[in-house]
Amino acid sequence: MAPSSLKVAHAHQVLLSAIKSVTPLWEPVRPGHVFLDLSGTSRLFGSTCDTAVRVEREMARCTGLHAVARISTNKLVAQMATTVLTSSQVCEVCPGSEPNFLRPLSISAFPGVRGPQAVSLRSILADLNLRIVQDLADATLDALESVFGRWAIRLYHWVRGVDSSPVLLPDRLPTVMRLCLFEPDTVEWPCLVGELSRLTDQVCHELRRHDTSVID
Repeated sequence: MAPSSLKVAHAHQVLLSAIKSVTPLWEPVRPGHVFLDLSGTSRLFGSTCDTAVRVEREMARCTGLHAVARISTNKLVAQMATTVLTSSQVCEVCPGSEPNFLRPLSISAFPGVRGPQAVSLRSILADLNLRIVQDLADATLDALESVFGRWAIRLYHWVRGVDSSPVLLPDRLPTVMRLCLFEPDTVEWPCLVGELSRLTDQVCHELRRHDTSVID
C-alpha cells in the first residue's frame, strides 16, 4: 500500500520543527530522513543521546510515530548504522569505535557502493569475493590502489569510518541546473522529449565530471 503523501508531509514537518528546536544545522536526505549536527549543543540540551530522545518523544507525541536515531561522529557511520541496525531505540557508535563497528558489515551497505556509478567497483569486489568490511579493513592504501584504482582512497576511508563531509543546510546543498526556454512556446511532444533528453545528458555529464551520481 502506497503511503499517504499528505501524512508523510505532515510527519516530515513535525520532524523538522522538532529538529529546529535543538540545532540550526540539519541536512535533509529525503522525507523523514535528516542528518543533524549536534556539536556544541550539550550545554543546552545535554548529551547527544538525550537530544535524540527529545526529538523522538516529540515525534511520538505529535504523530504517534516512533523515530529512529543513530548517533556517530560523522554522516557515513550514522547512515551505516541506520541501514543495518533494526532496533527502534537510540543507538550510538561511540567515538573511536567506528572501525570495529564497521568490520562485520557488508561492503555493499556503504552508500557509495550502490548506484550505477559504482558498477566497476562492485564487479571487482565480486571477482575477488570481498564481501564484508573486515576483508579490506587492514589493507594499505597502496594495496588498494593497485586493485581498485580511483576507488582506493574512498574505500580506505570508508572501511575506517572516516568521513569529513559536513552537514549541509538545504540552501547550501550542491545542485546542477539546466534550463531551456522555447521561443516561441511549443507543445510538440517530439520537440519537448528531445530537449529533455539533451538537458538530461548535460546534467549527467556534469555529475560524472564531478564524480557524482544521482541518488535513488
